[in-house]
Amino acid sequence: MNRNVPEAIFIFEEQSTSAICATTTAQCAKIPLGFSKARRHVSLQQPGSPNDAVDQEKKDIDEHLASTMKNMSVREREAALEEVNGIVDKDQETAMEDPAVLDRNLIELNEHLQKIKSNSIYETAESMDPDHVQNRKFRLMFLRCKRYDPKGAAEHIIGFFETKEWLFGKEKLCKDITLDDLSEEERVLVQKGLSQGISRDVGGRMVCAYMRGMVKNKDAMNECRAKYYTLMALAESEETQIKGMIALLYVVGDYYKDHTGGSDGMAKLGRVAPTLPIHWAGFHFCCDNTVQYVLIRALVLTMPKHLAAKFRCHKGTHIECVYSMRTYGIPPSALPIPDTGANKPPLMYHHTIWYQNREEIDREKDRMLGMKQHHRIRSRENEQLQEAPTNTANIIPDDDDEESFGEPLAVDSRVPLINDFGFFFMEEGNAEQLQQLPQTQTRMQGAPKGVFLGGQSEEPPLFVAPGWQSQIDATGGFFLNVNNTSITPRRTDVLFGPKHMYHPGTLHLQQMISQQLPVFESIAHRTDKTKFVGTLVQYMKASGNRFLTVDKGSNRWVEVDDKVARNKVAKIFRNKRRTTGLGPSFYENQRAAAK
Repeated sequence: MNRNVPEAIFIFEEQSTSAICATTTAQCAKIPLGFSKARRHVSLQQPGSPNDAVDQEKKDIDEHLASTMKNMSVREREAALEEVNGIVDKDQETAMEDPAVLDRNLIELNEHLQKIKSNSIYETAESMDPDHVQNRKFRLMFLRCKRYDPKGAAEHIIGFFETKEWLFGKEKLCKDITLDDLSEEERVLVQKGLSQGISRDVGGRMVCAYMRGMVKNKDAMNECRAKYYTLMALAESEETQIKGMIALLYVVGDYYKDHTGGSDGMAKLGRVAPTLPIHWAGFHFCCDNTVQYVLIRALVLTMPKHLAAKFRCHKGTHIECVYSMRTYGIPPSALPIPDTGANKPPLMYHHTIWYQNREEIDREKDRMLGMKQHHRIRSRENEQLQEAPTNTANIIPDDDDEESFGEPLAVDSRVPLINDFGFFFMEEGNAEQLQQLPQTQTRMQGAPKGVFLGGQSEEPPLFVAPGWQSQIDATGGFFLNVNNTSITPRRTDVLFGPKHMYHPGTLHLQQMISQQLPVFESIAHRTDKTKFVGTLVQYMKASGNRFLTVDKGSNRWVEVDDKVARNKVAKIFRNKRRTTGLGPSFYENQRAAAK
C-alpha cells in the first residue's frame, strides 16, 4: 500500500488495492494523462521482471483511487460508504416513492427530454413508438437509476437508446429484447450463466455475479448483448430499481479465470452497463492473483469518482473472498460456486430455473407484441377502407348502453376486421365456454368465410364474446354499442365483471392462473401467496396489460389500483381451486405419496 497517502483515504481491502469489473465505465479505452504507453504495456515489455511490472500497476491504481477519494466531499464519501456497506435509508426511499413526488419528477424529466431530444436517437425512437418511450414504468426505471434526478434521468435515457441501437440496430429500439432477439451463441452465454443474479445482499440489492472465465467466447459483441439481456431482465424488478444492484467480478482459480483479456473486449463491455437503467450500489472484484489487475487496468484508471468510492477488492482463495465479502453484507449464495473450491464447476440449479422462467416470460412478451402489431396493421387497413374512419377497434362496449358509436362500419370480406371487434379464436381446453355462448349456425352477413356466431366450421371458428352488442344492418355491415369512455379498453386488458369474462385479456389471465395454480397452492404461508399474486399482477402490467372495471357513478372505464387487482386475482385463484379440485389437500397428498 502506498504509505505516502493517509490511511483514512483508503477504504479498500488490505490484501490488495483495487480493480473493477467490466461494467463500470464507458470510457474504458482511455487512460488518464500521466500514464504513458510504456507504462500501459509494461507487463509485456518487461518479461524479465513481472513482479516489478505488477507492483507498478498496483501503484498507479493506488494513486489514482487515492486522488479520487481525496477530491470527494465528506458527505459524498459518507454516502458512498453507507451504500457499499448495505446501509439503506428507508425513510428517504419511502418519501421519494410517494406517488405525488414521482409524478412531479416525471413531469420534470419530460421537460428536460423535450429540451435535449432534438436530432437524438431518442427522437427517432419516439417517432417509431411513442407509447414505448413515454411509458410511465419505462421512465421510472431511469428516474430511480439516477436517484430521482430528473435531468440526469433524461440524459440517461438518451444514452440508453444509443447503446441499444449500437447493440441491436434501429429496428429494435422500441422492443423489449427477448431471447428470440439473440443469436444462438448469445443465448448459450445467457444460459451458461456468464452473468447471473440469484441472491440479494443485506440491503436488498441484487448481486449480479459476472464470471467471464467460465465461458469460451471470442466475440465481444456477443458477450455485450448477452450481458444487456441479463441485466435488463434483472432490472424488471421494482425492488431492484429502487434499491440498486451490486456488480461482482469473480476470477479466482483456473476454472473462472479470464484467459481472454484484450482491451477491445473490455472497452465494449464497459460501454453497456453504465447506460442501462440500473443504479450501481457497489462493485466487488475477487481474484487470487495480482496479475489480474492488468486485465482491468484501463477501467480502474478511468472510473468516475462516485463509482470508485464504491469499489472493493478481495484477494485470496475462494473461502477467503467469501468471508471478506460477508463483511459488506454479501451472502455466500451470491456466488454459485461449491464451498470445496473455486476450481469446481458452478452450481447452476437456481440459474437454470431463472432461465426457464425467462423463456416463458419472453414467449408471452413476443405473443403480446404480435397482438399489438396485428392491431396496428388492422387499424391502418381500417382507416384506408373507411371514408370517414372511426377508431372503435379497441373499444369494449357496455352491455347496458343501447346507443351505438357513430355510423355503422361496413365490413369488407377481404379484411377480417371482425377479429378486431371483439371476436376471438377458440382454443383447445376452452370447450366449456361453448355452453355459455349462443349456439347457432348462422354466419354473419359480410363476415369472412369460416366466421360464425357459434357452432362448428371447417376453419377455426370465431365466436362473439358475451357483452358485445353487435348489430347487422341490411347492407351486411355492423356496428357496436359502446359507452363514451375516458379510457379505451384494449384486447389485452383484463376486464372485471361477469359481463366481460370472455374478453380476450380476461381469458388470458384465466389461462395464466390455471398454469400457475400448482405453484400458488404449493406456497404454505399466506403472506408468500400475497407476494406471489402481486408479482403476477406486476408482470402483467409490465407487459402492457391493464386491469379495468366500470365505475358505477360515472359509467366509465377506470383502472383499478394494485391492491384491488391483487385481491381480484387472488379470488380467481381460489375459485379455480374449487372448480378444479386442486386445493391444498390435493398437493399435500401428492407430497405424502412421493415420500
